[in-house]
Amino acid sequence: MTLAQFEDTYGAYSKTHKTSRGLNYRFIHVPATAAHGTTLLWLHGFPSSVYEWHYQIDYFHAKGYGIIAPDMLGYGGTDKPADAALYTRSAMARDIMDIVESLKLEKRPVAIAHDWGAALLGRIVDLYSEAFAAFAFFNVGYQPPSPMPFNLAAVLAWSKANLGTENIAYWEFFTKDDADKIIEQNFDSFTDLLHPTDIPKIWGEHIMVRGATEAFITQNKRVPRATYITDEEYDAMRKHLAGEGRGLRGPLNWYSAVVQGHNTTDDAELAKKGAKTVPQPVFYAACDGDVVGHPNFALGPLRALAKDLTVAEFLGAGHWVYLEHSDKLNQDLGKWLDEKVLAS
Repeated sequence: MTLAQFEDTYGAYSKTHKTSRGLNYRFIHVPATAAHGTTLLWLHGFPSSVYEWHYQIDYFHAKGYGIIAPDMLGYGGTDKPADAALYTRSAMARDIMDIVESLKLEKRPVAIAHDWGAALLGRIVDLYSEAFAAFAFFNVGYQPPSPMPFNLAAVLAWSKANLGTENIAYWEFFTKDDADKIIEQNFDSFTDLLHPTDIPKIWGEHIMVRGATEAFITQNKRVPRATYITDEEYDAMRKHLAGEGRGLRGPLNWYSAVVQGHNTTDDAELAKKGAKTVPQPVFYAACDGDVVGHPNFALGPLRALAKDLTVAEFLGAGHWVYLEHSDKLNQDLGKWLDEKVLAS
């Protein structure tokens, strides 16, 4: 499905909402048509868009599910503040709740998220879990609030000493003041790096080594791109991220908010409340080819959180499971919804 076809199909469902802190969000809302009346909330990650959910939106729309899919803060038709302090997880969680509550749904929705959307979903679980019927995390799992301030250098040192790699070394570049412009000027290189045919090799060399991400993109290096990124997918990515009125500053602020310590106070206060557990069903898409978001990092916190956890394994799958294995993901998620949500 091209971006134009997606907009033709779902453009009539596009809405805007001004949140309680005065930020405008654009989102798609397709009302449920099935008798069960269940709505699915889709929270995308970095550097994605509502369009990238098209396989999932089409599949579940056809089954009569309701759909809520926002452009996350900094993306698409949603506001793109330059101040990283506005991208705290608790504040964005409240934004999402404002949208959901504005729709006055008859039934509690199911929240589904990937990557940074999954990190935000974790905060929504911390603060508003009772508002949802179930939760699904793709690649990145639940991240409990930390009682300690975030220190990127310390995290990288620990990772190197204990894992043998600097798993989030790319954060150093992504949080530099000029990273957005460098990426926009070398967008082909950026896309190749995020979506290579061989994620373990390329990410191991250029994502998980300090200085390597900046060197790769600044020098406009190229590697073979994964086949799930069709010409249509690439065109949509470029328009959403580097088109007129868009840009990478907002999306990168999700990283900067963490590195600059804007989440520290909220995290510390929430951590004082102790470990969170939820009775609702939780789904996790585990992709062992995702060397940065490996299931080994996610499963411990998820098992501590969820009394009813379903793990769907995607052997060899990388970070972008909803694109790379869309058919299996849709089927596994649909089966979980049938058995754990609709049957309850």
